[in-house]
Amino acid sequence: MAWTASNISTAGMLSMLNGNANTSGAQVPFYTASGTTSFHGDTVNVALYNNTVTTATASSDTLAHNAYLAVGGQWVTANEITGTGYSAGGVAITPKTETFSGNVATFTSSGTPSWTTATITAFGGLVYDTTIASKWVYCWNYFGGSTSVVAGTFTINWNASGIFAVTCT
Repeated sequence: MAWTASNISTAGMLSMLNGNANTSGAQVPFYTASGTTSFHGDTVNVALYNNTVTTATASSDTLAHNAYLAVGGQWVTANEITGTGYSAGGVAITPKTETFSGNVATFTSSGTPSWTTATITAFGGLVYDTTIASKWVYCWNYFGGSTSVVAGTFTINWNASGIFAVTCT
């Protein structure tokens, strides 16, 4: 079964929220007020994927499999799109904002990742941390079906309420 919906990497989020993330700083939760020991200083990319990923499996998979190019996971080179104007690994999400209010951690961006002069078809995008060696996945966003562009600009417009939000209880 291919893409079914957008989702958050449960294994990745639990590890990061519990303070096991190896981010650009020390091993601490993924968000801290100072932003110096969280993923605040990390580069977060969005990579585009075809319709051969099985996101239902990825939702319950292990942390080792929920990483960009992780052996045995869904987010491998064979499932990433290819085409004119697209480079493997995707592009950085900029600007990015991480907030924690009450018990909700939110990741947003006012930017619009894009690929110019592109001829590509994608079904969804994978949001992952490129700074940490294991390249853990934060979430994947399903586009609702195939989205294509021919010799044009492929752009992702993030939802106004954020790329992802996690309620901590």
